[in-house]
Amino acid sequence: MKNKLQLKSKNLNIILIFLLTMAVLYFSLKDNFEEVIRHLFDLNIWWIIIGFVLIFGYWFFISMSMFNLAKKFETNIKFIEILKINVITHFFNGITPFASGGQPYQIYALKKQNIDIVDCTSICIQNFVAYQLALVLLGTIAILANNIFDIFADVKILKLFVVIGYLVNLSVAAGLFAISFTQKFNKFVLKIIITLGSKLKIVKDKDESIARFNAHVAKFNKCTKMLLKDKSNLAKVVLYNLVGLVCNYAVPMAVLYSMGDYTSMSIYLVILASAYVMLIGSFIPLPGGTGGLEYSFMAFFGKFVSGAKLSLLMLLWRFMTYYFGMIVGAITLNFGRRDEK
Repeated sequence: MKNKLQLKSKNLNIILIFLLTMAVLYFSLKDNFEEVIRHLFDLNIWWIIIGFVLIFGYWFFISMSMFNLAKKFETNIKFIEILKINVITHFFNGITPFASGGQPYQIYALKKQNIDIVDCTSICIQNFVAYQLALVLLGTIAILANNIFDIFADVKILKLFVVIGYLVNLSVAAGLFAISFTQKFNKFVLKIIITLGSKLKIVKDKDESIARFNAHVAKFNKCTKMLLKDKSNLAKVVLYNLVGLVCNYAVPMAVLYSMGDYTSMSIYLVILASAYVMLIGSFIPLPGGTGGLEYSFMAFFGKFVSGAKLSLLMLLWRFMTYYFGMIVGAITLNFGRRDEK
């Protein structure tokens, strides 16, 4: 019954992604379809290839972060296996709201690499902490840069959403450290919340719930402290995530160059605008942030690019950074299942 519900939920998410994608395509192409097609056939294929190289660079460095953590628990693990796990993670992240499907899959996949389930959880938690630190660091740089130079002064509503997205990610990062250093306080707060939930008939077994959440808090505490204790390793995995994110944020630059546009935006502005777009995407409760990410991309990049060129830029960027990863992830997952049979 549980598997049927999960399959039904996954199918509904895929249908939702399809419908939202069709809506995005319609609104992007309805006014300048012919001009977009003309730009599409005039693209410099070599710059498009460089764009895909940047995507592979993103996958590589994100995988290096996890590999660096995983080999502490399993010295015989191969990088190619971690790369496969992260590519498939893009598929599960892409079809679930808030990218919530990726980490459960990572734990499952790491366990199949002969790593103890507790260590699998530890690797994923440490990797998530490093990723959040990198994301917040780039977000901080982007917000400070805009406050100093006022680059997006006329995008007031979206600037507010950027701040909200930044605060959400900052809160997550702060929460990770709070759990690590205030374990007793967290257990106390959880006990109050679960007790209240029990009185409201939301929580069925209060004692079991308290014990389960206390175990999760203790595990998270141990994992985060393990990462923070080894400062050189922490710096290394955060750096891997930073470089990976920069590769991902630079993709629109390659697409612009493929159109023969070398002057509208500098690499600095592209990374800044991309960081803003991804901060907004962090709190959009739809699979892949579909709809919100496209709209925010058009708003921020629309300050420098316009018309059919902007529409094509957004569509190619979205395909390369989202749909391409889902397609490759789904294919990799399918071939992996065939190998198991």
